[in-house]
Amino acid sequence: MEKTELKELLLQLQSALKETDQLDPELEQMVEEIDQDLHRLADEHDHSPLEDLEDRIESVAVNFEANHPRTSGILREVADLLAKMGI
Repeated sequence: MEKTELKELLLQLQSALKETDQLDPELEQMVEEIDQDLHRLADEHDHSPLEDLEDRIESVAVNFEANHPRTSGILREVADLLAKMGI
């Protein structure tokens, strides 16, 4: 169930990011790394914690807060789900 929910949130995140104006290169790199980590978690059976993943998600969410509240909200949902999964 949680993996299905994570995959759905990833689809929502990708959709929201497509609607986002140009990102600065550093933020874009952070989003790309988080996306790769989340896809690995969604596709594998291994739920080993990824170092500082929750902190990285929160940092990106804060950057999106003012101008892209939908994207920020999705990122926070992802962080909450990962916490429920023990990641």
